[in-house]
This record gives sequence, C-alpha cells and structure tokens, in this order.
Amino acid sequence: MWHDAAVKFGYSMRCWVWMLGLWLVGSGCMAQTASAPADFEWRPLLGGGDDLSGWRVVSFGGEGPVRMEEGVLTLGMGEPMTAVVYTNPVPRTHYEIELETRRVLGNDFPCGLTFPVGDDHMTFVFGGWGGGVIGLSSIGGLDASENETGQYRRLEQNRWYSVRLSVTPEHIRVYLDGDRIINFDLRDREVGLRSGSIQLCVPLGIASYTTEGQVRNVRLRQPVGDPPPATAGP
Repeated sequence: MWHDAAVKFGYSMRCWVWMLGLWLVGSGCMAQTASAPADFEWRPLLGGGDDLSGWRVVSFGGEGPVRMEEGVLTLGMGEPMTAVVYTNPVPRTHYEIELETRRVLGNDFPCGLTFPVGDDHMTFVFGGWGGGVIGLSSIGGLDASENETGQYRRLEQNRWYSVRLSVTPEHIRVYLDGDRIINFDLRDREVGLRSGSIQLCVPLGIASYTTEGQVRNVRLRQPVGDPPPATAGP
C-alpha cells in the first residue's frame, strides 16, 4: 500500500513539474511576442511644428534658406546644394528610414538622402539629372544615372511622394509609395559616395540640388533581423 502511494505521489509530482515547465515556457513566449512589436516601432527624426532640433544646416557656400514650419522641412534652392545633417547617433545597418518629399521649385532632386551602409555611405537620389532619375549613388564608382539601380520616372511638381529605404548587410531596398522599386544586392559590391559636396552630408543627411524641396514625416526604425515583408516588386 505504501509502495503504491509513493508511486502515485511521484507520478503526480512529475506531472506537476511538467505542467509548470510548460507554463513557464509559454509565459516566456508570450512575453517575447508581446515585446516583439517594440523592436519595429518607428521613432521620428524630424520633429513637428517649427522644431529643427537634432539637425544642423550644412555650410556648402551658396546654400539656400532652410526653414521648418508645421512639421515640413523646406530646403531652399541652392547654388547648387542645400542640406541638413542629423546630429544624433544612427545605426549602420539593419534599419529602415521613411519620409515624404516633394519638389516645389526647380528641376532637379528635392531629396538626396545620404545614409550609412556598414562602414560606407550612399545617397538615394530622388529626381536628379534633370528631374526624373531615381537611384543609388554610387556603385563601383558609377552614379545613379549610370548604374543598375537608376531609373527614370516622371515626377509631378508639388506632389508628395512616400519613400522607404531598408538597409541590411545583404541588401538595400527602396519603396516608392509602397511599391518596391530597388532591390540591390550589395554583397561583394563596391559602394560609396560620389566625390564632392555630398560627402558633407554623412552620416545621415537630406539635400536638394538647384531645387526647392520639402520633406516631412522623417522616421527610423531598427528591426531585429530582416525587415518585415512589404509590397512585392521587381
């Protein structure tokens, strides 16, 4: 009788320990799941209102006026460039940047976004070389107008466009109004900035070229691992 009772007690204890283990594992999974969205939360880089804190105007010589009004950054027409640089730390890889931009005056790029790529930097050019070229500069010493990421689009004056740029150790992907337009495999490729004034825009800068451009809703997030799925594209 005592033997049977001991067996039953041992069996009950094993079941209790097993159920406790399952509960602890489940709790840990739920905690991870609950915290996971925080890894993908966007944080604004450009404040609302008239606040330009966290950014400084680049002194090229010949830059146009820069102003911030009601959350919209205006880069006045320069001779040739006007730009601002973010003054706080930025990630080198595994991150995304999103913004909206439009051309107000002129016929070149309203937004040249310079950004880190590991130990290097590149620029996403939106509407350069006469107003319609979109692409990454530079790849193997070739500008956006010359490398495989370059493409021509007819961009409307005074229309806001949404741009999202994703950087991982393997790829740079660019989305325009939700559609993926660039999927560049940067492994074993030479990337960098073209020589000249754009180098003053590192590590993270926004520039216009002989154009009055506007930018708003600039924000960044740093995912863990690859970025979440987005609209399929080429």
